[in-house]
Amino acid sequence: MNKDFQVLQARLQERTESNINLVAAWLTFGATLNPQINRTDPKHISFKVSGYDLDRIEELWISRKLTGDLKTYGERLHELRSLIHMRY
Repeated sequence: MNKDFQVLQARLQERTESNINLVAAWLTFGATLNPQINRTDPKHISFKVSGYDLDRIEELWISRKLTGDLKTYGERLHELRSLIHMRY
């Protein structure tokens, strides 16, 4: 197996998170959202996200050092809010 491919595979992560702002940040940087949303507790809806370097993005987000495309971030935040309020 290609060594570079192994490194990429090691960094591919899957996380479940209820903080909509963090999820929007992950999506802004290329993570993908699992279409199934956990709605068992309506006050704490959680999203399943998979992507590369989610831990690193979260570290930068928490320390307020994450920079990126604000327009894309706003669009992702809007999409997540729409999913929360969507009737299923």
